[in-house]
Amino acid sequence: RPAGQNVALTPPLSFSGQAPVSQAQLRWLSSLRGELGFARRATAPRPLWSKRGGSGRQPLDLGQTVTRFLRLVGSLAQRQSLWTETFGVNCPDGVGDPDEPAHELFLRLLDSSVVGTESWPLDIAASANWTADELFDVMEVLHDMASWPATWSGHNYGGCIGHPGSFSPTCGRALYRHEMNQLLKTSSLGVQMAMHGEDVGRVILHSGGPVDDLIDSASATAPVTHQADIEHAIALFRSRDRDVPSMRSAIVTVAGVLEANRNLLKDELLTGDESALFQIVNTFNLRHRNADQRTDFDPVFLEWIFHSFLATAGLIGRLQRRATPRDDDRS
Repeated sequence: RPAGQNVALTPPLSFSGQAPVSQAQLRWLSSLRGELGFARRATAPRPLWSKRGGSGRQPLDLGQTVTRFLRLVGSLAQRQSLWTETFGVNCPDGVGDPDEPAHELFLRLLDSSVVGTESWPLDIAASANWTADELFDVMEVLHDMASWPATWSGHNYGGCIGHPGSFSPTCGRALYRHEMNQLLKTSSLGVQMAMHGEDVGRVILHSGGPVDDLIDSASATAPVTHQADIEHAIALFRSRDRDVPSMRSAIVTVAGVLEANRNLLKDELLTGDESALFQIVNTFNLRHRNADQRTDFDPVFLEWIFHSFLATAGLIGRLQRRATPRDDDRS
């Protein structure tokens, strides 16, 4: 943003379905419509020659990922001002800047002494030897501090670049998660940043492919009354430190959602199908933990059970929505 100029971006407004649209909201929508002409349609790039031939670029290793991460953070800080609410703009007048120095604030929030976080922006050279743990810690802390400024007021005294305002943490963090996942997708680290749910903004295990698509779909379509249960189960199952007990706990949580909607499943599924679902959780050593239950199965079997139950929870949500007419269907 040019120093000395007032730039008013389109600020987000709150809309309620119960109240009429105000003049301010109409102006916001009109302004947004004008900005759509400058937006590009989001389309995946067509694969290049090497990828079509099966010899595309190799996934980034840890060191390469750290380097790309630091460059991406620098770009987001400069172009999107994602951390100016936290770190300020280093104004010569001290206007709007936090009392606590940026590096001290960062280290306090990080709760460790990760090399390369003693200054802001981050030092690429000093961060070259980060471990995966250090990378993910910094990645998560920056997520929690991100916010997108909707306005920018000019203030060029002493070369000041100006001052941001009307911050939106929701927009800033969503943008940050998207950019981080685009980077992590090209790495060999096997993780992503959770886009929503109980563990939103946290680095999670991510194998890629249909299984992760299933988790995202089930989370979005789960029964509204059990959304918190589903999100908690997903967070348990894909956490870094998951073990067999936490996997069992996640399955039992989802099984409770199925149990609460057993009549719906019985009405909608083929005869006996709903009984087969609960036979799994009751026969294997998962819920009641009786002496006659089976324990001689590979823990990898728990993954199959969890994903099957999660898909069924998503089905319950879709069946409920189908049975409940929307407001516009009633008119």
